[in-house]
Amino acid sequence: MRSEVARDLSDSAYDFSRVVWPAVRHLCGGGELVTVESVVAANFQKDLDTMSGIDAWQVIRDSSVMRGLATRVQWGEKCWRTFTIRKSRFSGARTEYEKRCYAINNLNRGFLIPHLTIQAYVTKRRTGELLEAAVVETEELFRYLMDGLAGQRPAPDGNIFFYVEWDKYRQSGLKLHTVAGSDMKEAA
Repeated sequence: MRSEVARDLSDSAYDFSRVVWPAVRHLCGGGELVTVESVVAANFQKDLDTMSGIDAWQVIRDSSVMRGLATRVQWGEKCWRTFTIRKSRFSGARTEYEKRCYAINNLNRGFLIPHLTIQAYVTKRRTGELLEAAVVETEELFRYLMDGLAGQRPAPDGNIFFYVEWDKYRQSGLKLHTVAGSDMKEAA
């Protein structure tokens, strides 16, 4: 794995645990967050992330249950209020979109997918504040993509991304929950 990719993953997991999970925990039904990197061998950690899209586990001990979470943290001073999912790679390598669609279209085979997808915007790596985060059910999000309802845009590197605007997604009648960092300050 390239060092900048490894740094992004580490910083994202750190900020998710530090500022995002405390803000969205109640939207997800409570429980504790267990990051994938803290509980599995390095090779399996990579497989769990790249093959199933699971970045963390939500453990609800009083109900004796757990489920997988897909997490994405983006940094900057602006919250774009979108989910972004890579549709295609310039290299031709399989994308998150292709892998999740295959698993969803073959649910009867028991393939593992994250139950929830959480996208968050944080001002700065490792020290920043939460701008806003959104929580959706992964299967619903990917069915929305498969139905052709999301926008698409090319990146400078030749990859193509879907973008799902939070407000349009919610207006389509699908469940989407958001929390702003300012809401957390007011609650404190």
